[in-house]
Amino acid sequence: MAQQPHQPFWPLGTGIARGFLAAFDTAWMVRSWGKGVPPLEVLAGRESVYQLLSQTTPENTSKNYAAYSIDPSTRYPNANLSLMKPMQIKRLYDIEDGKANKPTKPIIKTKPKKDIHKLRDAEQSV
Repeated sequence: MAQQPHQPFWPLGTGIARGFLAAFDTAWMVRSWGKGVPPLEVLAGRESVYQLLSQTTPENTSKNYAAYSIDPSTRYPNANLSLMKPMQIKRLYDIEDGKANKPTKPIIKTKPKKDIHKLRDAEQSV
């Protein structure tokens, strides 16, 4: 049986790079959701970034790799995170009782600064 030439699976060699970028994009989406951003806005932002991901090449990403974070604007210089509007992606979200545009209760909780001052004052009085 003769061996046939095979086309490379990732002809541009962009597979692992796009995988890492997609992981950062997902972390950004989870962060937004955790901060209480309405679900349709989270999905609209995700779709806007996803449009960029499919067009990503070394030429159109930021060259300052040390500054990369989960914030898409650190990786995509021409990022338009408002490209997609919530109503454009409404079909991607299963809405219960019309609550899609209402903010969710933030999952990420921070202590108010006044609690820190009370604790410090209590420690100093002991």
